Amino acid sequence: MHDKLSPLKIIMITLCVINMALFSSASRAQEVSWIVSGRVLEKGTTKPLEGVILSVNEVNSLTTISDENGNFVLKFTEKGKYTVFASLIGAEQTESRVITLEKDVLPRKLTFYLLVTTVLPEIVVNAERNPNRVSKNVIKGEELRQVAGSSGDPLKAIQSLPGIAMANGTSSAPAIRGSGPGDNYYYADSVPVGKVFHYGGISVFNGDLIETFNLYSAAFAPNYDNVTGAILDISLRNPRSDRLGGKINISLTGADFLIEGPTSGNQSFYFAARRSYFDLLIHTVERKGVILQIPNYSDYQGKYIWNVNFDNSVTLQATGAADSLKLNVASDSDLAKTQPDLAGTITAQDSSATQAIVWDTKLPSSINNKLVVGRRTSQAVNNVAAAGNVYVDSNTVFVREQMIIPLKESHDLTLATSSSSSEVGLDLNFKNTNCTQFNTGCDLSSAPLVQLEDRFHIISWDVAAQDRWRLVPRFTLVGGVRHSQENYLNQAILNHG
Repeated sequence: MHDKLSPLKIIMITLCVINMALFSSASRAQEVSWIVSGRVLEKGTTKPLEGVILSVNEVNSLTTISDENGNFVLKFTEKGKYTVFASLIGAEQTESRVITLEKDVLPRKLTFYLLVTTVLPEIVVNAERNPNRVSKNVIKGEELRQVAGSSGDPLKAIQSLPGIAMANGTSSAPAIRGSGPGDNYYYADSVPVGKVFHYGGISVFNGDLIETFNLYSAAFAPNYDNVTGAILDISLRNPRSDRLGGKINISLTGADFLIEGPTSGNQSFYFAARRSYFDLLIHTVERKGVILQIPNYSDYQGKYIWNVNFDNSVTLQATGAADSLKLNVASDSDLAKTQPDLAGTITAQDSSATQAIVWDTKLPSSINNKLVVGRRTSQAVNNVAAAGNVYVDSNTVFVREQMIIPLKESHDLTLATSSSSSEVGLDLNFKNTNCTQFNTGCDLSSAPLVQLEDRFHIISWDVAAQDRWRLVPRFTLVGGVRHSQENYLNQAILNHG
């Protein structure tokens, strides 16, 4: 038989229920409703700034510090109007941004630019080698621009690295650790690009846009394409999002411009273009009966970023480059006397362009996914006097996807797949000398004439997986497998390691 509740017990139970309700309401009030993210960069160089203090004027307890990439995140619990300050020891002044948080409205990303005037003494830090860098060089564009002889061109400075030699001729691509210049493969922000160097070894990218580049001389990840040479993966910086700006450079050899800035609160862009005009100032140069028309080149790069929300961003990318070279070999020159078929006009022209859409998304469980859909075109035209002519063009549509799945703090799995459809056209009417880099003294006059006109279609696809597990601080276990197949040669390749 149960005792009846006394009035005192009823009051105590009622107070407990009220307290629990108030505690639950307070807890819900403390839940995060708005996440404001952004980046802090150095004014002028746009280099990420680490250790910048971000504070909110209206909420004294709400502060954070930017990381090594200049990124920061602030979490708000109530709607309203707030002023966010960015301050750093050594900065000329504090920067502030005003934001308004409203229900069901995505906050815009913030970008701060601080002018650092105080130069601190040099600090040497000794740390363990990054275990992820196996046969890989990761170099910042700022470091390469300071290399003597680079003329501020980061990619041109790679010829100073060990095991790299710049090839002569119209390819201008580097030969890396014994491989030929045509054995390499190039990417820009994970998008395959066909042309990275102009004639003479000048890079096709604006030097101010190159953030870093990764050079894999061997043992590169299985998500890269099948190549026998090296992989050069270039990272281009994002456009500034604080205000519209740009620059124009004019030199003796050419001119270029860069314009960038925001188009809305969460969208920004840049576009850069360059054209040489040295050929207009000095039309030709003659040496030993060979008249050289000064080569000319042009290129462009564009990027448009839309930060849809905290977990999704869409990027439109476009790059293109073209080169032209012309020679006239006199019939009484030394070259024409040894190779009569070279007497006359020799021209070389090639161009390449890539357009792509990149969708970066963060899935549940901290899974990062990148989807790339793009198109790459190229064209090469070579006319070699009486020796003949060569015309090659290609049009490739490609899809690439890569997913990084963190299994543990020091263990992740990368899954990747790609597919491409290429249409290639050939028109050859050329004396085939079978010249190679090991047999350069072959004779044109006795070589057979080869004629070929054809168009063919190539479809290829591949899947890859890589497991990276850092067992102990000084030991990382990396394993990967890749399967690729294409229909032109009807071959399948399985690589593992």
